[in-house]
Amino acid sequence: MFLCLEFHDQNNILNILWKFIYHRIIIQILNTVPLREINYIIPVPLTKQKKKIRGYNQSEVIARGLTKLLECKILTTVLLRNENKQSQTLKSRYQRFDEIEGAFSLSKGEILENKHILLLDDV
Repeated sequence: MFLCLEFHDQNNILNILWKFIYHRIIIQILNTVPLREINYIIPVPLTKQKKKIRGYNQSEVIARGLTKLLECKILTTVLLRNENKQSQTLKSRYQRFDEIEGAFSLSKGEILENKHILLLDDV
């Protein structure tokens, strides 16, 4: 089901699914950091090619829902994707870790100084 959501423009289904899973996400966040301390949510960006295929970034859709709930802002232009890596869908945790080095950089990183950031990926 998730692969279907990833590779087909299924925003309506994703929005319905979001309503079912956001409580679980919030519980996990509550267990790690007080909600009021989060200043920004940064969704992990997709490669241009993957975004073109999907039509949207799942992490960004989830982040937009969370910003309303957590009363914080979303930053979509601070974390940049540098490399066009192969899909990591079928790779092990260790393979993903090895391949992620150098894949991202920061733009305007100074706005993150002394802020609490929630980095959100759809993995």
